[in-house]
Order: sequence, then structure tokens, then C-alpha cells
Amino acid sequence: MRILLYIPTFIDVTAPLLGVPSLVAYLKENGCSDIIVKDLNLEILEYLVESDYLDTQAKRVTRDFEGLNDLKELTVENCIEYEALYPLYSFCQPNFQRKLEEYLYLLRDRDRFYDVPYYVLHIKGFFDNLFKLINYKNSLGLDYLFACQVNEEITGDHELFPQFYKSRIIPQVSEIQPDLIGFSVCYRDQFQPAVYLAKLLKENFPAIPIVMGGTHLNVLKDKDLATEKKYFTYIDAYLLGEGEIPFLALVKELENKGNLSQAPNLIYLQEGSIKINPAVEGLPVNQLPAPDFSCLPLQNYLAPEVVLSYRITRGCYWNRCAFCVHFQTKHFSYRKADRVVEDIKTLIQKYNTTFFYFVDDSLPKAFLDKFLELLEQEKVNIRWVGNIRCEEFLTTEYIKKLAQSGCRELYLGIESGSQRILDLIKKGIHIDTVERIIHDCHRYSIAVKMNYIKGLPQEDKQDIEATMNFIQRTAKNSDIIALTPLGIGENTNIARDPGYFGVEILDKKDPSRLFLNFRRTKGILSFEEIDRLYDEHPFLFDRFTFFNRIHHFLYTLKFSDRDFQELTPRMGLITETLENYLLRDIPDLSLQLEKKPLFKNNHQPQVFNYNTGQIQEMSKGEGTGTLTPRQTIYLYSRLNFEILADISPFTYQFLVLCTGQKSIKEIMDHFKNKYPAIDPQQLEIQAINNIKYLYKYKVIDLV
Repeated sequence: MRILLYIPTFIDVTAPLLGVPSLVAYLKENGCSDIIVKDLNLEILEYLVESDYLDTQAKRVTRDFEGLNDLKELTVENCIEYEALYPLYSFCQPNFQRKLEEYLYLLRDRDRFYDVPYYVLHIKGFFDNLFKLINYKNSLGLDYLFACQVNEEITGDHELFPQFYKSRIIPQVSEIQPDLIGFSVCYRDQFQPAVYLAKLLKENFPAIPIVMGGTHLNVLKDKDLATEKKYFTYIDAYLLGEGEIPFLALVKELENKGNLSQAPNLIYLQEGSIKINPAVEGLPVNQLPAPDFSCLPLQNYLAPEVVLSYRITRGCYWNRCAFCVHFQTKHFSYRKADRVVEDIKTLIQKYNTTFFYFVDDSLPKAFLDKFLELLEQEKVNIRWVGNIRCEEFLTTEYIKKLAQSGCRELYLGIESGSQRILDLIKKGIHIDTVERIIHDCHRYSIAVKMNYIKGLPQEDKQDIEATMNFIQRTAKNSDIIALTPLGIGENTNIARDPGYFGVEILDKKDPSRLFLNFRRTKGILSFEEIDRLYDEHPFLFDRFTFFNRIHHFLYTLKFSDRDFQELTPRMGLITETLENYLLRDIPDLSLQLEKKPLFKNNHQPQVFNYNTGQIQEMSKGEGTGTLTPRQTIYLYSRLNFEILADISPFTYQFLVLCTGQKSIKEIMDHFKNKYPAIDPQQLEIQAINNIKYLYKYKVIDLV
């Protein structure tokens, strides 16, 4: 049987996900050899390079923004659209396909990738804006896609997914001729794109069975999919739980034309009725083979190094956090340390990499004790990142051992700086222990990503202040501080006993959604008030950011591989490098009046008919009525694709004269003649300050 497995869009394009390679390894071990895997995240990038989609989107943005900018007044709705469009208008440029191809190459190039200013000023800004452009409102963006029912027609002349699927994927399936198609949906964002592709596949290949499984479906209960037949219009069956046993059983039944009722964990439609087969527990993780990444083109991912994901545990040994959306595993298991070390040595040799991302909810001490010992005994040299709970066993000496084993980054789910809230949500950690662990990780060059949840049950002003104070105390030892709003999944303890936690559940959810709607009955009741209190401390979350987690990990490796007693923080070193680049010593221009300013072609002034500050106020509801034009000049950077600042008419006139033909003194004399009524000394001071500002941000050169 020929099996075609899809990893749907839109998710990580910097490293392969683990789910499909793990399934492939198990299937091959059990006699399934004809397996083809397609990561649609990589395929769609290739399509964007080859097609004219981006150029079409750029023309749309230009047309729509210029139409808004020429209006004699703007309503609130106009302002909201204007605010979304003006950064993209600055970003839009001809020949996007050629530009995208260039940037895809740069992300795989070690020299350019690890050039800090180049990464920040070129790569990150480009891709941040690229995905905004892809999802511009008239395209088949994710927001639009989520709004569509799974059984409704989706149409449009220039929509990305229909173009991509119909021109590339349908012919691909015709060529492969699979006997079974499977979708691995690990994240919510993949659900609807996968369903839409399944729709097209079912229309073109009605005889091919289509099955869907993956982590996102595992946060649902059986009844979520069993309530409505529409979910089976294009998907023949869903697999819940760990996929190895159910998927293999399904393959065997299809090969033997058997009865689908014999395949465990399967939900399917039969003779007009939804059938739910008995569930079985997944295999202990120690019985699974090492993942098989040979099914994917590792060299095509957008990073200069191959980073492989690896799973050590199944389930969470703590398994009590009230907010956790992961399905409650009945049996926790972890892979034996000797087996893990053997797998790692095999993966190193097979894929020529020493970088590993352990994707477990939390690494248990019982495993780590033996794992650290074996890595040292067998001299296995790796660099790794993982998730860990802030428990007492993480002593200063233990953290030093983690660092010596190659651990370079840890993800810490802290959630709150209030001990009262931590106890309420049954986090099982103490805030003093957390603070000491963060300090020790910093001491031994282990980067830490700390996650906090905004709006936890019963949270009041004092709890938020405790969290802010904790973040402030630990900020100098932190690398990433993430703040995410509370979402209540149906399988969480909060949803099971909402009254105890001080919330009221308002509705149930659709499988394309992860969280329930709710309101608070204890603590701060207003979402707006919670946002306001956290927004009073924006500087705490203003950190050096990356395109995604894999890039952050690689930068951590690049900048932290040194003596363990070195106390300089990793991201602090990167930030310092960037600041030295942008804020290097500015020459004393009053002594260099013969220098000739030259405006660089990687920056440009743009004239808008409306002021973006007023636009933002109107968009937030802080303005009334309509907005009238107020011409504003902006300095736009083609380095990081952002508007740097609005500039005065004087600065704009100054830039026009920066051709490299006139000296600073000649430019100042020009303005003294043009504005004879203004104090010449003031004009000179303003001119010098303008040059310093423009030189600082590399808008001009002095030749």
C-alpha cells in the first residue's frame, strides 16, 4: 500500500516537526515501506518563489492603500484598514519572487545568518511582513479561512491556497497515486487548511481514503467530532490519541479490505451514522523506534543548521496544572536513558547534526540523572534545548551538570509571580525556587525562556503586581519573556470545575478552535482591566526577538559556547552587538563641515496624506467622527522594512540635498539663504542634529 502523509500549512519552516517522522519510523519497522511525506510549509514557499502571487498581492496593497490615502476623510473603519496597510505599502516592491528566493538562501547561509545586525535589520523584518502580505484580507488568509464552514465552497480569483493546491498538489497526487492519504494536524492553524485540501482531494480522487490525526485533535474529546456529520464530508476518518497503533491497524484493515471497526481510536462515518471505535492506550515510548527524518528534505528548512526534534516522554509526570490543554494521559512513560543516547548517536551519524530539541512537556529527574551520566561517559557531544519544571532537584550543582551535558536553553513554565495563584492552579512550584533556578541558569550560560499567563483565574491587582515585580527581579537573567492570555480548553481542570476557579463557561467549541468562551466571576472581571495593568509594564516584554524558536536556539548556541563561569547573558551580548552597530560613536560634525552627506538608497522618505499617530488613535476608538488629511513625511528603511519615524519638513528638505555633491557647510549656507529670518546659529544646530540622527541610523554616509 502506498501511503501519502501531509504536514499542512502554516507552521514552522525552520525545522521538521516530529510527529510524521516518528510515525514513519514505526510503520517501516512494521512492514510499511512505500511511504511518501510532503511538508506543505516547504512546498508553499517554493510555490511563492515560482508563481506571481506575491507580486499580485503587492499590487493589491498598493492600489488599496493609495485609494484610502487619497480620500478626503477617513471613517473609523477606514482608519483600521489604513493602519493595517501602511506598513505593507512601504514593504511592497516589485519582483517579490526574486527577493524571496534571495532571502530563503540567506537563512541557510551561516555567515549571513549569524551576522546579528544583518539578521535583525534584514531577515526578521522581511519575513514578519511577508506573512502579513500573504494573509492580506483579499487572499485566503487564515482569519478568512477559519470563518468558513468546512463544507462550504471557498472561492476567489487570487487566493493562495486554491492556486497552490490546484496547480501543484492535485497534479502531485495524480503522479503519486497513493492508496491512503493522511494529515498530521499538530496545531490549530493547520486544521482548516488541511480540511480545505481534503475537500479538493476528495473532489478529484473520491476513491482514496483520507484520514486525519495529530496533536491538535488530541485536545478534543470524541464528542467534538461525533456531533456533526459535516466533519466527515471530506475526511473519511479521524484518529485520536497516539497514532502508531491505530494508523497501522487502519492500514492493515484497508490492505485486507477488512472491517474498520477493528481499528482502535477511529471515528468514521458508516451508513449515515458516526462510529466511535474503542480506544487503546499508546505504546510506551521506550518501545518506539528512533524517528526517521529521511522522509523530509532537511536541507530545505530555513536555518543554517539541522535541528532535530526528539521525544523522551509520553504524557507529563506532574499532570495536574489546572490550565493545561494537553489531554490527560492515563499512563506516563519515559524512554530509558541508554536507549536515548543510542538513538542520538545514530541520528548524529545519519543526519550530520549535533543539535537537538527535546519536545517533552517536562523532562523528569529520574531520566536526567542517568542521561547526564551516559553523555559524559560515552563522550557524546550535543547541544540541546528542552522543557523542565522548576523543582527543588535543580540545585546549583545540577544546573552546572546540565550545562556541561550540552544544555544551552530551557523553557520554564512559570505562569505567575504570585504564590497564591500558583497554588490555586496547582502548578506545584515555589516562586523562591524559581528565582534561584533562573539565576543559576544564567550563571552557567543556559538561556531561559519564561512563559507567563495573563488573566489566570481569580487574578487580582496584587497578583499582577507580584508577577510584574518577579519579572523585574529576574529580567537581567532572562532571555525570552513570553506573556500569553489565558485560554480554557474543554479538557482542562478549569473547564471541569469552573465555579471553583472563579469562571463561567459560556459555550462549547468547534474542532477548529482550541479554547472556550468564558467570563470571570472572581478576581478582576474585566479583560480590559487586566490588559491595562499588564500594559503598564511594556518594557519588561520588549526583548530581542527572532523569527522563531529554532533561530533563537541557534543564536544561543553561537553566543554562549564559552567558559561556564562567564556571567555575560547570551541575548545581552547579542543586543550589545546590535547597539554597537547602530549607536557607534558619531563623529564631531562641527569639525568636519567639509564632509558631503550622501543619502543611501536603502532608505527613502515617504509622504502620506494622513498622520499614522492619528490613525492609530482612531483605530483604538480614541477619536471621534472622521479624520481629515494631515500630510506627514516618514523615513522608511528598506533594511528592516519598517517606518523609522516621521520627519520634519526641514529634515525632508535636508535629505533632498544629501546627494554627495554638497558639503555640510554648503547645505547649511543654503538654508541660511532660504530662511534669512531664522537665527543662523539655530539653523546650524538643527542641521547638525539632523545629520547626527540620519548618520546614526545609517540613512546617510559622509563622503
